[in-house]
Amino acid sequence: MEEIWVDREKCLHCLSCVLSCAVAHAEGCGLPEAIGRSPGPKPRLFTVHDADRFFILMCRHCENAPCVEACMAAAITRDVSSGLVNVDTERCVGCWMCVMVCPFEVIGQDKERQVSVKCDRCPGRDRPACVEACPMGALFLRDAGKQSEIIRERYAAQYAGAERGAGR
Repeated sequence: MEEIWVDREKCLHCLSCVLSCAVAHAEGCGLPEAIGRSPGPKPRLFTVHDADRFFILMCRHCENAPCVEACMAAAITRDVSSGLVNVDTERCVGCWMCVMVCPFEVIGQDKERQVSVKCDRCPGRDRPACVEACPMGALFLRDAGKQSEIIRERYAAQYAGAERGAGR
């Protein structure tokens, strides 16, 4: 299964991903209509920042998802065909157990509707709205094995370069 990855070096902190996520989940309306709604649409990804870094977090659709196990209403399930962990808002009772057990803290609370919300990878679209909206390509889809290989190669090249520099 492809996952959404974030290249922090490319991220402009423009929040296009957050806005596009919210609009994509605005139930059939565009940006102008979504802005005027009350309550407004909820994005399914989260921003984290400190003094000098900014980062986007979203559901990792864990293989052993604690949110699935913790959901007393069986509203959170894994789709066997796609591997995605989804929330059935019709079944959700708003107990927030999923929010409490998520190791990445990426399940949100829609307090107006009393349901949990999380990344669903925008069903019905070729690519998630956040990935499509990113002007710098900082968000992208890639198989986890391939991404791990790319990261290992990058670090190995950096390490080899540092070793050559230290030997001079």
